[in-house]
Amino acid sequence: MNAKKWECEALKGISDGIFLVHDGRLRAAEPVYHDFVMLAYIAHGEGVHHIGGKDIEIRNGDIFVINPDVIHSFSPSVRSGYIEIYYCFIAVEKAEEIYSALRDFFELDGFFNNTHIGYIHVEDNANREIQSLFVRMIDEFMNCPTGSRCVINSYLVITLTKIFRRYFNSMNNPVFNRNKIVDKTIRYINYNFNFGVRVCDIAEALHLSEEYLCRLFKKHTGMTIKQFIINLKIERIKDLLKNTDRNIESIAVSLNCDQTYLNRLFKKHTGMTLLNYRKKYHYKA
Repeated sequence: MNAKKWECEALKGISDGIFLVHDGRLRAAEPVYHDFVMLAYIAHGEGVHHIGGKDIEIRNGDIFVINPDVIHSFSPSVRSGYIEIYYCFIAVEKAEEIYSALRDFFELDGFFNNTHIGYIHVEDNANREIQSLFVRMIDEFMNCPTGSRCVINSYLVITLTKIFRRYFNSMNNPVFNRNKIVDKTIRYINYNFNFGVRVCDIAEALHLSEEYLCRLFKKHTGMTIKQFIINLKIERIKDLLKNTDRNIESIAVSLNCDQTYLNRLFKKHTGMTLLNYRKKYHYKA
């Protein structure tokens, strides 16, 4: 595959070897490789990451740590038409310094040495813990308050540690649920979440009756599919209120909801209005 080298001249001029930026993409990018380590966090939208000879479907919360010289490219899906990514570029020397402090993850020597593992892919948790760290790093980088480089360095070590922990957890628990049908159901919900999900659509996609699907899902998760979707929606709203500056109307539109209904649903499950929650938990509060 022909690929272009992704140059980051700004990274070369930074003494501690860390550069952060967020970028939106409306169309497929050409294949690239780079001479630095890249962290990429899919913040909003969905699409495909072409990497390591694979086409990996990506959505909000997917995270990649990509070694130098690995060819890859991001493409937004036709349905979403847009993908927003938080990037952290790390000079090789800086990455080696950080990895030397993370030798507890000795199983990752093949990744640290860039010999057997070219990239790591994990998903953030429901609370978007790693996204919060990314947002804080970008905020420190863009505004440069006193001591910002020290704070960024600390956040980065924590971020990588949590990513590697999630990597091992995903290896031990490769699916959301041990039942394959329930796993497929949850994956379907996550993938189609921003476009609205109905039980009948899931059942049709899996070639099952609604009754059987609902009974199986409740048995293995302890909740109905509708309850699961509502819980997921509440967590997504919390994430957007805490970690972005998007207005409430925009959040409602992105979730295919009426703003009044969304506020009523949110207050029912959290005891707080959307505005009060943002005032209390927004990362700049």
